[in-house]
Order: sequence, then C-alpha cells, then structure tokens
Amino acid sequence: AYLPLEVVNLAKARGIKIIFFNDSLFRKVEYGIRPLENLIKIKKEEPSVFRYGIKKYLKEIEELNRQYPDMVLFAGVEAYPFYWWEGNPLKGKLFNFDLNKHLFIFGLAAKDYEFLPVIAKRYSLPQNFKSLILFVISILAIFVGIRLSKLRIRRFPYLGYIIFIFGILFLFNNFPFPSKYDAYHGNKGYKPYQEFIHYVKKRGGFVFWAHPGYGFSRSLGKVDIYTLKYPDVLTNTFNYDGFGGIFPGDTSSCLAGRQWDIILKEFCLGQRKMPIWIIGEVDFDGTTTAKIDSIQTIFFSKHLDKDSILESLRKGRCYARTYTADCYVDLESFSLQDKVMGESVLVKNKPKLVIKGVAQMNPDAKM
Repeated sequence: AYLPLEVVNLAKARGIKIIFFNDSLFRKVEYGIRPLENLIKIKKEEPSVFRYGIKKYLKEIEELNRQYPDMVLFAGVEAYPFYWWEGNPLKGKLFNFDLNKHLFIFGLAAKDYEFLPVIAKRYSLPQNFKSLILFVISILAIFVGIRLSKLRIRRFPYLGYIIFIFGILFLFNNFPFPSKYDAYHGNKGYKPYQEFIHYVKKRGGFVFWAHPGYGFSRSLGKVDIYTLKYPDVLTNTFNYDGFGGIFPGDTSSCLAGRQWDIILKEFCLGQRKMPIWIIGEVDFDGTTTAKIDSIQTIFFSKHLDKDSILESLRKGRCYARTYTADCYVDLESFSLQDKVMGESVLVKNKPKLVIKGVAQMNPDAKM
C-alpha cells in the first residue's frame, strides 16, 4: 500500500489535481460464542483508519493540502456497516456475508467518524434498547450477588458468588456497548445501511455507495466469505449522494435502463428528494495493476478549491470516465434547452440536447 504522500506525488506527476482518499475505516471481523459472543470470540483485524487514529489521519491529509496548494485533497473512508454469519464451524462450514458491501464517506468531523454505526465496533453509549436492558440486568446481578454472598444462605451457600460471576461476565460482554445490529441473527436487509446513510447526511457529510457491481468471495479453511453484487441497494436506499458507477471491470449499474436511470426517473416523479450522481473509483492501493489515472471523475468548476469542488459534486456538475492516453472522452459541455449538467428542466416539445467534447479513440482499445 502507498503512503498518502506517495499517492499525491504519483497523482501530481500524472497531472491530477483532485484526490479523494478512501482508506478502510475499520477492518475487523469477529465470531463469538453465544451468549457471551462479545467476550469469548475469535477476531481478525487488519490496519485501518481506526487503528491508525482518525484525528491523525485527517490531520495528515490536511497537512498535505497545505504542502500542495495547487491540488485539492479530501480525506475519506470506506466502511461496511454490517455483515452476518450463517452455519456452524463445529458442524461444518461457517459463512460470512456482506463483508465487502461498502460505502464511501467524507466530510465529517473527527468525532463523527468515531461514532459511525458500524458492526464489530464498541461504543460508550447503548446503541439499542436491548443493550441497555442487558447492562442494567448485569449491574443488578452484581449487586444481588454481593448481597446474597454476605447473607450466607445455608441451603445455597455459593448462590451469591455464582450470581456475582454471571453479572461480571455479562457486564464485560455488553460494555462497552456493542453495535445496534449483531451478526448472528441473519440478514437485516437495508436497515443498517439506511441508518448509516442517515447518520452521515445528518452531520453534513457525503456518502456514496462503493462499487455496487463488484462481488467478492474467498475461502479460508472452514470459513467462506461472500459478498454478492449489490446494485439493488441503489434503488432501495435513499438520500445518499451517488455511487461508484465506474470501477475496474464493472460499469453495469450506470448503463441505460439500469439502476441510475431508474433512480433519476424516481426523482423526476417526486419519489426521491434528491438525484444521485456517478463517480469513478480507481481502486488504487498498490495491490492491483490499476494506474492512478485509469478511472477519473471530472469536475466542472470555475475554481480549484474544496468548496467549489464540493458544490460541483453536490449539484452533479461532474462525470466519470475511463482513461488511457490513446482512448478517452473529454466532455466540454452538456446542456438541455437552457439548463446545464446537474440542473432540472421541464421538457416541452422536442428539447435540444447539446453535447460538446473531444474523443480520442484507439480502435484496438476497450473503452
């Protein structure tokens, strides 16, 4: 993997002016033994922004912004709000689902990243009513156990100690408090993701579905990991800003008649509060053959600064493209009647659509 400074220098050498970093927020998977699944468990954790330190990460990108005033750098993260388990490792296979169902977010304060609602993270406050009840019961059990142990009941001399031990075990199992949704009661549908989106938008951040047309599978002995392609989330979740429509090896969700067209039609019919936009994801992390400029998001902006770029992104004045030196499209303008890209227009009669640009086409290259 590349350090942020290395990424900036590589991008600068290629003439790239804007970078959105999307390092992994949290890379932790765990499987616990119920009913003490948060205490007795096997876990695997890899380097992430949480382990590195959110404040440190944001400060590092901000410092790079000062060092490179001719570029605009955004510190974002990629997160999975939920995954779930099925099967039994003692009876056969164990299956993990949706570990790679990702969202890309940026624009939050450090404290808001800390409390993002993601699975396998522990919190200082209860995330649901069940956690609060279990916490209260654990505290009561400890006090009851202490009281009974002092009374020394003849028929059950060790009852107080047993209740006290169970209280301690369940207290440490449920505090710090676990995430709202656990991984042991099946698929929760779109709820964890919609709540994640709501959390980000409520705090003024941007949230995009990442690579919905990309699936993932891996077998690790008795554990199989599956994330099926998830373009369905685009039409079944709301109020997010957009999605990664161009990803290495996949552009399926933004084809004519697919999810993007459906969502834009819903917006025109008043069924959605906001339209969504497509961004490009290059997946440049040093572990693939992807070039840093092979997939790009082009912004129409008068100024090269954060506020102007975010305004263009918010209003859809941008487009995503694949790029090689001998095969690309360079769009100059896109207008319908008197409205430009990202604006709404009431169509009358036969509207005039004007698209201006330059295309460099290599007959032997795939676009």
